[in-house]
Amino acid sequence: MSLTQSGRLHLGWVRAAASALSIGLLASACGGGGGSSSTTTPPPPPPQTYTIGGSISGLNGSGLVLQDNGGDNLTVASGSTSFTFATALASGSKYAVTVMTSPSGQKCAVSNGSGTVSGANVTNVAVSCTSATTTFTVGGTISGLSGNGLVLQDNGGNNLTVASGATKFTFSQALTNGAAYKVTVSASPPGQKCTVTNGSGTVAGANVTTVAVACTTTAYSVSGTVTGLTGSGLVLQDNGGNNLAVAAPTGSSANFTFTGTLLNGAAYAVTVLTQPTAPVQRCTVTNGSGKIAGASVTNVQVACARVGQYVFVANNADGAQGDITSFTINAQTGALTPVGGVGTPTLFPADVGPNGVIVDPSGQFVYVSNGGSDDVSREMLNSDGSLTLQGQFSTTSTVPVALAITPADTFLYASGHGTSNPGVILGFSVNPLSGALIGVVNPNAPFPFSNPQLGIAIDPTSSLVFSAGDPHFLYVNAIAADGTLTQTVGSGASDASLEGINGVAVWPKGGSSGGYVYTSNNLSNNVGVFSYDSTGNVTLVGSAPAGNGTAGIAIDATGKYLYVTNYTDGTLSAFSINAQTGALTAIGSAVATGNVTAVANPGPIDIKIDPSSQFLYCVNKIDGSVSLFTIGATGALTLVNSYVSAPDGHGAGSNALAVY
Repeated sequence: MSLTQSGRLHLGWVRAAASALSIGLLASACGGGGGSSSTTTPPPPPPQTYTIGGSISGLNGSGLVLQDNGGDNLTVASGSTSFTFATALASGSKYAVTVMTSPSGQKCAVSNGSGTVSGANVTNVAVSCTSATTTFTVGGTISGLSGNGLVLQDNGGNNLTVASGATKFTFSQALTNGAAYKVTVSASPPGQKCTVTNGSGTVAGANVTTVAVACTTTAYSVSGTVTGLTGSGLVLQDNGGNNLAVAAPTGSSANFTFTGTLLNGAAYAVTVLTQPTAPVQRCTVTNGSGKIAGASVTNVQVACARVGQYVFVANNADGAQGDITSFTINAQTGALTPVGGVGTPTLFPADVGPNGVIVDPSGQFVYVSNGGSDDVSREMLNSDGSLTLQGQFSTTSTVPVALAITPADTFLYASGHGTSNPGVILGFSVNPLSGALIGVVNPNAPFPFSNPQLGIAIDPTSSLVFSAGDPHFLYVNAIAADGTLTQTVGSGASDASLEGINGVAVWPKGGSSGGYVYTSNNLSNNVGVFSYDSTGNVTLVGSAPAGNGTAGIAIDATGKYLYVTNYTDGTLSAFSINAQTGALTAIGSAVATGNVTAVANPGPIDIKIDPSSQFLYCVNKIDGSVSLFTIGATGALTLVNSYVSAPDGHGAGSNALAVY
């Protein structure tokens, strides 16, 4: 070691010793007297603590309770995704997270749930919740169920029939968690209506018990309207009992309601127990049967029509100049009895060559067109069916063929042909008291046409006159307030496919907006079908084949069926009418008419139907007879009997008939 280094070491040591001496002196001075000393140690800081928590998945139920180390309970709300216990632990402490209580409908498990706190918050504990069961039931409560027959459905199936008085229900088919459910009523018990509330939703990890079905009991009435009733004694019946007497209304119709009530789903069947009398009527029911469907029935319709009382036949060549035979009608069978007695009928005079006959709507007078004397006879109709001639009304050199009278009994029209005009229609106003006819154009000037006018008919509203113009024309005339006619359609309604047009009939259900009109055509052997509007414009709809020599034509009062005579074949053809289109559909094959003289062909030429639509009468020109047919439920005809209409028999020329 060098001197220099030795000197430096020596100096360092001196400095260190001096410093130690100074410290010792200072300590002695601060300690005071007594010659002893002590040192105070500060307290240690509190230990650091850390929280215990983690994540939660799948929790959709309520009631989950977690524990740490067997305590420190923690209730976790539904839908939570994390948790933290309230009590924190010091580093080095043990922790153990467990599930004390699982939520409703679920099962929860813990992973990473135990360990030692190591200087940081524990955040990796994982709680996973899943459904406790794989499927859940759907059900609920029922109130007010007093009958059997309730059927519930879930999601459009899984039918559940519930017994009367039940207050709870559960479908047999369980659903998985998250599946949709929809509870509906497939059928209510008779007399009750059941509805569902809280019926749809999604299964949420638990059985569905909140669907509510409420049933109420309601009774319903059966009612309707009766029209056309003029007689007394009508008794209606529902379900074979519950009789209801119905009086004739003061107006055209009356409403009726059965006194009893029916439960929902119950059947009803309205029928006529007793038909009215004075006058004898036949009432028919439509919309009369069915089942109550949650509302009162109000659409039952009862239509009453007078049963025919008399048949009048115009015998063109009977006796010296022709005559009228009058028959009374048996209201139950339709059978005819000649006024004056069987075998000795009274023949009522008209004038020369009667070929058309009609009864006024009031039933007071019978009018006869006389083709051989160019006039119209007025006959008073007596209560026994006999006729009293009261006078003639000239048709001014016009041969009258057919007659038509307005439903309102105001005007009478005669179709025909004359010396100055090829075709004519004469119009008369009708005196409602005396039945006298007065020409609407004075003095009885005819309405001229370029074709002979044969058949004639008036629409149900008394607004239009339809006439058949030979050979294939359908004419339409509007009726003015004074009875004069204004032609609306002429040759525009002609059609060569309808040859030999001679008869015309108007659909009785037509109204102010129009309807249908039909023609019989004896050369084309068919029936023409036309529609018409409120102004009288006609449109050919089509035609329907009939027999040979189609002549007489008639439609029943219900507007369902149309009939024609086939003069050359000796038969009648029947058709049903389509109410929407007017089209005709044949009802079976043509049926033969009756015969009293055994001629090869009786020559059916005219037909009429009694007002109650039960009986059809056909007059046979060659045979001099009138035949009775009954009309079946489908419109089919059944021949019942034939009666002599002209005592001279063969060749008497019975041309036309009328029914009242």
